[in-house]
Amino acid sequence: MARRDHRAALAGLALAALAALVGSAAATEFTNFAGNVVVKPTIDQPNGAILNFEHLEFNRQPSNPVFGTKMTVQFHVTNLGNEPSLKGEIAVWANSTQKGTCNPTNADATVKFPAIKPFGSKLVQATVTVPSLPGDYTLQIFYDSTCANNILSPHASQLYAVNGSPDPDYGLYNVYPSGTDSSQTNTVPYQPVVNQTFEVILTIKNYGSGSYENSSPVLKVSPGIWFGSSAPTGEPPAQPANPSTLKVVTVEIPKLKPGKSFDAKAMLTVPAAGVWKLDAILEVNGVQFKSFDTFYKVTYRPQPYFVGIYKPNTFGQKVATSPAKTQTGPDAKPYKVKVSFQNVGTAPGKIGALAYYQGNTLDFLFPVIKDDCMTDTAVAVGNFTDVELAPGKKKTFTIQGAPALNKTGWFLATVIPDALCETSIRPGLAAQQAFATKGAP
Repeated sequence: MARRDHRAALAGLALAALAALVGSAAATEFTNFAGNVVVKPTIDQPNGAILNFEHLEFNRQPSNPVFGTKMTVQFHVTNLGNEPSLKGEIAVWANSTQKGTCNPTNADATVKFPAIKPFGSKLVQATVTVPSLPGDYTLQIFYDSTCANNILSPHASQLYAVNGSPDPDYGLYNVYPSGTDSSQTNTVPYQPVVNQTFEVILTIKNYGSGSYENSSPVLKVSPGIWFGSSAPTGEPPAQPANPSTLKVVTVEIPKLKPGKSFDAKAMLTVPAAGVWKLDAILEVNGVQFKSFDTFYKVTYRPQPYFVGIYKPNTFGQKVATSPAKTQTGPDAKPYKVKVSFQNVGTAPGKIGALAYYQGNTLDFLFPVIKDDCMTDTAVAVGNFTDVELAPGKKKTFTIQGAPALNKTGWFLATVIPDALCETSIRPGLAAQQAFATKGAP
């Protein structure tokens, strides 16, 4: 099962759901739809880098600490700019409604983050002692508190409860704690087929300070809401059944100690192809405590689907230039591009033409979306029409003859699989990664 390798591809389905409503199948890989992002400040640095800080609510452990105990807050620092970022520091106060000033001396905890290359990501965490009395308090965060990158560094605050005794708090666990947007749900296969049984895996974690001792929590999972058809032109779109008639699967969740997790698995079928929003409800002794939802796509028939393979500790996938730092100028030689793809679909397929595009690292905000099955604007194309990948299989490909750039710096490499749609009705999801020219910082 390719559960942890196609993580970056999962994030496109939220935008796909929206696109389905307006009759488009376009999607982008970097849409966040997890639903638990509390604040996501960005710093534009003087040197052109953009530092992105993700503070995930569920990465506060425990989420409901007991008075006088310690609480850990995790941060992901990602450089989305076109130059390496500068070193910095994050300051945290367990209870403060006042914003900090540059170089604070009264923070309850500070944590340093290193210089980060474009598209690089670093997980850091700070531990604070919470107040000595139960009640509601304000967690105060000062990003880049030394103001090394920007004197207007953002702040964030969050209300949280300090308990008088340990209490559980179950939530969906982000199974890819890499610093990038990601899904909290896995479907097996990745793109289920209409009217065929598929498995849904939701990882439940106890983020609380205690456990359910005399209760029996369950997760009730249903296919959810249909957002639109994905049948190709000429195929009549199937109409889904009334949501009340769809099967609901109840999964018992075992007793989980604080910080522990459990994979809740449910077998489902859906009556229509298209984008769906899965529904999952957490109940304890018959009382609904939380609900979770996330998007997934169902195909009208078994088909291959190619996605770039996620590269750990980065914002992108496994794409690399050879040489690692390419030459520049009119006399520079062309370079090679190595890229890894996986077939996460339900049928074997030939990966076809791999179209390579050069761009600025900020182009990830407006990624190349090829719904027109063309390679006309690509700077290089690799022909792999004879290479077939079975479901679940991965392979690394080399594209020859990428033209040298005219200037020094950091750039974005984007590769579109099956760009001429020889196997699929539209291209698979792109693989993207930052790369540097010779002489770049």
